[in-house]
Amino acid sequence: MSSKALMSRVRALLSERNISQAAFARSIDVSPQTLSGWMSGRNRLGVEELEKICSSLRVSPSWLLTGVEDDPVHQSLVLDDYVSIPLFDVQASCGNGYYLNRSALVRMIQVSKDFISKYCSGANERALNIIGITGDSMIPTLDDGDFIIVDTSVTSFYTDAMFAFIIDDDLFVKRIQKQASRIMVISDNQKYAPYQLLPQDMETGFKVIGRVVTTCTVRKA
Repeated sequence: MSSKALMSRVRALLSERNISQAAFARSIDVSPQTLSGWMSGRNRLGVEELEKICSSLRVSPSWLLTGVEDDPVHQSLVLDDYVSIPLFDVQASCGNGYYLNRSALVRMIQVSKDFISKYCSGANERALNIIGITGDSMIPTLDDGDFIIVDTSVTSFYTDAMFAFIIDDDLFVKRIQKQASRIMVISDNQKYAPYQLLPQDMETGFKVIGRVVTTCTVRKA
């Protein structure tokens, strides 16, 4: 991680949003002197400080650390007792043409290591994010209004798992089965018929966002 590049992005955002360094320091509960030390490169930030900056500026860890939104190993922040996962203001299933943008971050959600061990076994804990579900196509597994944790380090389909993926700028969550060269897209609600994706369907406007790991509860801030 380049602290200089990171703080350059912070400095640019503060200027863009007309936020003074003093006001920003107060928002992340540090002294102006501490912030000045980070800005100048004299001192390095810890993970807890990164979490505060993301929450205050509503930017994702990936964007803050790398300048891009989709770096899979910088989606979430791993601390000693918990994993801090970005919650994005996007919804999946019916599709809304919008996934990750740094302005879409709602806040960072702290999830205990015990929860991660119990419900996210096998997932890359640095590659997690949280999105919402809309519609009834995945009932009874997922209800309208649920939130899901997605492991974005999984960037290709494998059979009999649930994935978030984009087709022509619409975001969906469905169960996937591979049948030779075809991919069957399956809704858990039997009212919705399965459909297939052929190789040509995935040549343009298609992207696997990640594997759905589990649901989670998001309380209002």
